[in-house]
Amino acid sequence: MQMKPQQLDPKQFKTLCDEIYAKNFETYLKGRKDLFMGLLTAYFCKGHVLVEGPPGTAKTLIAKLFAKTLSKTFKRIQFTNDLMPEKITGSYYFHPGKGDYKFLPGPLFSDVILADEINRAPPVTQSAFLEAMEEKQLTIKGNTVDLGDTFFVIATQNPSDYLGTFPLPEVQLDRFIFSFYLSNLTFDEEIDIVERHLSGKLPPNFHSLDCLEIEYSQIQALLKTVKVDKTLINYAARIVGLTRHNENFQKGASLRAILAIVKGAQMGALLDGRLESNAKDIQAYVLPALRHRLFLSKIGEEKKNKIEFYIEEIIRMVDVPPPTAQNNGSNGDKKVA
Repeated sequence: MQMKPQQLDPKQFKTLCDEIYAKNFETYLKGRKDLFMGLLTAYFCKGHVLVEGPPGTAKTLIAKLFAKTLSKTFKRIQFTNDLMPEKITGSYYFHPGKGDYKFLPGPLFSDVILADEINRAPPVTQSAFLEAMEEKQLTIKGNTVDLGDTFFVIATQNPSDYLGTFPLPEVQLDRFIFSFYLSNLTFDEEIDIVERHLSGKLPPNFHSLDCLEIEYSQIQALLKTVKVDKTLINYAARIVGLTRHNENFQKGASLRAILAIVKGAQMGALLDGRLESNAKDIQAYVLPALRHRLFLSKIGEEKKNKIEFYIEEIIRMVDVPPPTAQNNGSNGDKKVA
């Protein structure tokens, strides 16, 4: 599915994304459209995504399908407690024939990276990975290597109560623009997956998938034309501001959280075929932007509520700005995982 630059407009872009989801994802997995749209949003907002959930929730398959949909190279890195930085960045080795050292690139030299079980890696490896995420570059033996604008990380994380996990530093968590939680499949979904395996539909034939062949720069240019009214920016800032004065959290979210919500609202409007964001777009990206940036205080833990409960409570506390004549269009019951 290809679209020429002069043909690119929001409604056509929405149609393309819906069609390619149905072709590439719905064929193999059901009920993951929110995550697909969330990944698209993060990718075009120049961010990275953290996906949490128990094993067996199709995280690896989703990452592979997403990379193929964008026609990008893909590498999976299995993080372990003995994984050293050079195993992911690459290293120099002596070349006997030429009598000098040659650089052997590591798996980070790819477009889409699946960092599987990222919280199993030791801090020294997390530090090297943080540079790649934040700067989209690597420093190896004093030499800086660019990874490119489209470098994108999908990191999976095991729940903190799993054995052999290291808590991710707050500074690294803040570098993920969004986080999503994948729960266990329902009974019917598990039966459906088993039947697809037996029928030969799984694992998927990646060569038969369509690609969303739209230039990255095209979407960046289109995103700049999506209007976000100042009242919506204030709305996002008030929501995040309340996290800094809430007894249920250890500390509030950073400025990056506001940026994530507003950028998400821009892309959310575009994925809905609009060039102006509304309050529902803001609300859709509050939870993905805040979930991984907040930690429960002792008071919050004693109440035995999940962090999502307190975030949704804050959303209800902030008055929703009235719709303008331009953004009065509805995007339905919009939801992002």
